[in-house]
Amino acid sequence: MDAKIVTETTKRVCCPTCGKPAGIVSRMMDDLLYGGAKKGEGTRRVGGPWYCDSCGWAYTFEVHADGRAFVEKVNQRSVKTRVLLRLRRGDAPIFVEVRHSHTDPPGDSPDERRNQNRYYFEEHTCPGNIMRSVDEVFRGDDEDPHGLFEFVEERRVPEESKDDRDYNAFDVAELPTVGVRRKQN
Repeated sequence: MDAKIVTETTKRVCCPTCGKPAGIVSRMMDDLLYGGAKKGEGTRRVGGPWYCDSCGWAYTFEVHADGRAFVEKVNQRSVKTRVLLRLRRGDAPIFVEVRHSHTDPPGDSPDERRNQNRYYFEEHTCPGNIMRSVDEVFRGDDEDPHGLFEFVEERRVPEESKDDRDYNAFDVAELPTVGVRRKQN
C-alpha cells in the first residue's frame, strides 16, 4: 500500500534579534482561531518575555486571530542551565534534570537566584512546561526508574474534537473519584 505523506505545521514567532524560529505560539493561535475569538474572548494574545533558544535574547510578542504577529526585543539575555528538581514519593525521592535558562540581573545574589528558581518551579510554571524540558529521571541510584506513574483511567477523545490537545477528559473536581472502584452491593 502506498503511504500518504502529510505536513504538520508548528506556528512560531521568530526572534527579533537573530531571526531564527523561537517561541511556539501554535496553541495560542489555535485558541484564537477555534475558540477564544469565536466566543468573544478577544482577538489577540500577548506573551513574554520569552527567550530565544538560539541566541538567548528576550522578546515579547503579540499574536492575532487574523494571523498577524508582532515581536519586540527586550534588553535581557538568558544563560543555559540545568536544574535538578525533586518529587517526593514514598521512601525514595524522584529527581528530574530539566533544561532551563535564566537571566542574571545586576545585583542578584546566589540566594536571590535560588529563591527565584524555587518560586518559578514550585509555584509559577505549569508542570507540562517542566515535562517538555526533562532530560533525565533518577530515583535512588536508578537512572531509568520504571513504575513512577500509576495508571488510573483512560477515556476516548470524541471524534468531533478538532484538536485532541485541547480536549480535557478529566475535570479536576472529579479526580478524587476517578479510578476508584465502587463496591458492588
